Amino acid sequence: MSFTDKEPGGQTVAGKPLRCPICQHDRFWSRRTLLPRRALAAFDIEWAAPKAVVHACARCRHLLWFLPES
Repeated sequence: MSFTDKEPGGQTVAGKPLRCPICQHDRFWSRRTLLPRRALAAFDIEWAAPKAVVHACARCRHLLWFLPES
């Protein structure tokens, strides 16, 4: 399944509407994915579950990665 299989929608993070930091668009394709092992080491979070939520801007395709809320 790819990001674009569904219609993009509005997303919230920490209770606030998400906007793309590049183009300020407010519609995203979203999916859960596994974090690459190297990414865990780079951020010193090997202890974290290797899953993340990724939002792809529907306009410029910028990717925003978020660890799951605990």
